[in-house]
Formats: sequence, C-alpha cells, structure tokens
Amino acid sequence: MSTSVVRIPSDVHLEARRIAALCGEQPGDLLAQAWREYVVNHREEFAADLDRAADLMRNASLEDLVDFVQTAHRTTVVVDADELESAQKDAKVRETLDRAKELYDSLEESGRSF
Repeated sequence: MSTSVVRIPSDVHLEARRIAALCGEQPGDLLAQAWREYVVNHREEFAADLDRAADLMRNASLEDLVDFVQTAHRTTVVVDADELESAQKDAKVRETLDRAKELYDSLEESGRSF
C-alpha cells in the first residue's frame, strides 16, 4: 500500500496514538479507517454538492457557480504558533505569502468574494 505524509494537529495525533494502542492498531490505519467512515457517512452531502454544482453549470451563471464553490464548505484552519513563527522566518515562505497576498488582492479587486 502506498502512503503519504499528512499533517494533523498534535492533539489529534496524540489521541489517535492512544486509541490505536488500545485497539492494537497503528495510528495511520486507525485514521485511514476513520476517513473511510467519514466518506461513507457524508456521501449524501457530497452527492448534494455535486448535484448543486451540476445544476449551476447547466442553469446558472459562472458567477453563481463560483460563489457556490467559494462558500460551500468554509473551514477553520488551526496553526501551531511555534510552527507559524518558524515558517515566517523562512525566505521561501515569505515569498510565497507575498505572492499569495498579491493574488488575493487582485481577485478581491476584480469582485470575487472570499
């Protein structure tokens, strides 16, 4: 099986390690199982989103579709303060953030909502 590195909050990682140990499983296997369960339990929501997007593509303006995609599932991003401080000192990260801000500003000026 192919694997990839995924960053998760430290508290979630610790909980996954503890529960996996109690279950006699590896944390990654436990998280993979949880992901599969999440997908199954939210299948109806995913289908509704796809149906709504398809309807907008057929019957609405591109702007309506963009608005739906931009607002459908806003999330909260949790950032570790130490990692953020460390990242802000990295020249490549600063350059990327500057480019992202320029892009954001230009999209906002063109009327896109975020």
